Amino acid sequence: MRSPVLSLLPTATIEAARDQMVISAVSSLAILGPAGNLVGVLSRGDLLRLGRAGARTDSAARPALALGPEGVQTRMHREVVTVGVAGTMVEVARLLASNHIHRVFVLDGARLVGVIGCQDVMRAVAARRVTAPVSLYMSAPVHACGLDEPLGLVIDRLGELQIHGLVVIDGERPVGVFTQREALAVHARPAETQIEEVMSYGNVRVQASAPMHEAAALALTRRARQVLALDGRQLRGILTGIDFALALARAGVPAAGF
Repeated sequence: MRSPVLSLLPTATIEAARDQMVISAVSSLAILGPAGNLVGVLSRGDLLRLGRAGARTDSAARPALALGPEGVQTRMHREVVTVGVAGTMVEVARLLASNHIHRVFVLDGARLVGVIGCQDVMRAVAARRVTAPVSLYMSAPVHACGLDEPLGLVIDRLGELQIHGLVVIDGERPVGVFTQREALAVHARPAETQIEEVMSYGNVRVQASAPMHEAAALALTRRARQVLALDGRQLRGILTGIDFALALARAGVPAAGF
């Protein structure tokens, strides 16, 4: 697990939460009550949905995201998935995969002591040397966007599909990614900004026949949250943190157990 956990009080503003996520490059924040107890969680996805709702207008000059001064407590999720300090990584992987979430908070009794996310699961997949092929766990078809698509509409698509990111394609060739991280980082850009101007050009690629542990190790080396799966030069699928979690969950139990 990673500790300490980045957190805010429920009275903090949504804008403060956005700044914290951008500066610290985290996908969520724990929300702690006055006694230090875990009372909620706020994610990048929550901020994107709220920010797009506030920015929708006929004026192309408006920013991609508009977050008001309201408090975190109005938007946080109060039902938080947790695990005890005695839990195992396989248990965490099952929770991530079954709940389709990207982090599990670790409690020692009622006290928040850590958080485990998808990159931590990747480390476990690499360490355990999960040999199942990427093709068995990759998600397909791949959700993508074009270089010239407007920022606002692409962020809307992230919310509608409830996914972490999109592959940016030039014709049929993948040239980069646009994720929730980039979306928050460029929140002040006009909604009509072309994705080509704000995308990340880095992407990690493996062959679909490669073992999962190799894909996990490569993603960790490149600090990537997604891995593109190819068949030759053809894009066939994508591995996300949830896919790595499912691979680890199944590697830890009999085939019929999960």
